[in-house]
Amino acid sequence: MSKFIFVDDDPNILEVYKDEIEIGIGDIDAHFFESALDAKEFIEDNDDIKLIVTDGKMPELDGYELGKLAKEKDPNIKVIMISGHFNLEDTEKEGTKVLDHFLEKPIDFDDFIQLLKSNT
Repeated sequence: MSKFIFVDDDPNILEVYKDEIEIGIGDIDAHFFESALDAKEFIEDNDDIKLIVTDGKMPELDGYELGKLAKEKDPNIKVIMISGHFNLEDTEKEGTKVLDHFLEKPIDFDDFIQLLKSNT
């Protein structure tokens, strides 16, 4: 089973993700990280990651850089960034496609669950 990774430095957001996934999708191999560095280590150690959902702004490593590192390992990994405070124009100047989807906070959880289902 492919792994889904959720990264946000706010533990309350991760709890909401867990609840919404349990209700809306059910059984997926989901892993939750409050630390982008812990998520990075997990990505480096695992080969069957399908999707990463990440916050944009985090203290150690932002979501864009995390996605970039993941895509360097496996360009087939899907990266969804959810943020209310991230400047997408800065990432587009770089010319590489890192983000497969960007959702601005607050998100619509019905749309979020449909997006996740389309990647299961």
